Amino acid sequence: MKKTVAIIISLVMLIAVAACSQTTNPSPASTPASSNTPPAAASTSAPDTESNITVVPMFWSGGSPTGFWSQIGTTILELVKEQVPHLQYTVVAGGGYANPIAVSNGDTNIGLTFLNTLNSVLKGHSPYDKSIPDHGAKLSAIARLDFAAAGHFAVTKAIADKYGLKTVGDLVEKKVPIRLNAGQSGSGDEFYTTRTLEAYGCTYDDIKSWGGQVTFADYDDAADRYVNGQCDAIGFCENIGLADTVELCSSRDTVFLSLDQDAADYMKDTYGYLYKVVPAGTYPGQDSDVLFAYDNPVIFVNSSVPEDLVYEITKVLLTSKDKLVMSHNDFKEFEPSEAWTDIPIELNPGAARAYKELGYIK
Repeated sequence: MKKTVAIIISLVMLIAVAACSQTTNPSPASTPASSNTPPAAASTSAPDTESNITVVPMFWSGGSPTGFWSQIGTTILELVKEQVPHLQYTVVAGGGYANPIAVSNGDTNIGLTFLNTLNSVLKGHSPYDKSIPDHGAKLSAIARLDFAAAGHFAVTKAIADKYGLKTVGDLVEKKVPIRLNAGQSGSGDEFYTTRTLEAYGCTYDDIKSWGGQVTFADYDDAADRYVNGQCDAIGFCENIGLADTVELCSSRDTVFLSLDQDAADYMKDTYGYLYKVVPAGTYPGQDSDVLFAYDNPVIFVNSSVPEDLVYEITKVLLTSKDKLVMSHNDFKEFEPSEAWTDIPIELNPGAARAYKELGYIK
């Protein structure tokens, strides 16, 4: 499951760190490069002699050096190079919560993060109450990608049947003494779990007061504990229908608790999550539709990046779906005409021009 993949990625990261330590003063390359220590994004610009586009070196804040978010950066920027031959770029290791800080500070100048993360930047929610004091004023958006990381609130069927649970609201109303694993403390899983409970006016202390327990293991440990009967419920964020979640349901009879509409609206208005109905039959034993909150990654830039370059990046992204799907199957869900919607931060003017030219913004 995920633990094996995580170990492999960790080994790759250690090798990458060792390799990087043998060089100094990293510079952007005309071919993809990776770094665990982001160099300061260069502010010097020059016109590309073939495309007449103002070019600056691009530093993409991705995920792990070999991870999906870093691969996306390489794929997109290689496509841009076909139109802007003198574009230079480096893919820098990062993460969903670190990337807005790096791009805002100018250590990098383009990257990926989640909708709820940008919402937290904008509103000063934890963990950005101090780390980005200008509330993301230097950040602007290019596109929302339709890779739905959905919030799952799983309980055992035995508990659901015993207490008559269909929604998270039922659990709170009936004060079920549940043994809940909320996700690793400070992770996206745990943020989702605590915010879901918050939507119902519930806290971890409330669950404990009902005789329940709250633990904070990562997904792999939590799944093992859940399957082995050491906890009754787990909160986590994953793509809908992922094999890990199907395996979880096959290993122990599971019910996914639905959000009530008011709670889904609260999650969207307060934290920027979107929501969708996951139809019955998506998971083993799922006999009814479930309303899930979900998140999407967003490509965003430091607003100092020249608008004509942002325009070119955006136009390439919006007109290259077939090529993107060939590289990354997740892009099959990408809807270019809707990619500018539901983003909490301002759309970059260069990006807006691309959407307008393509008729996506009237």
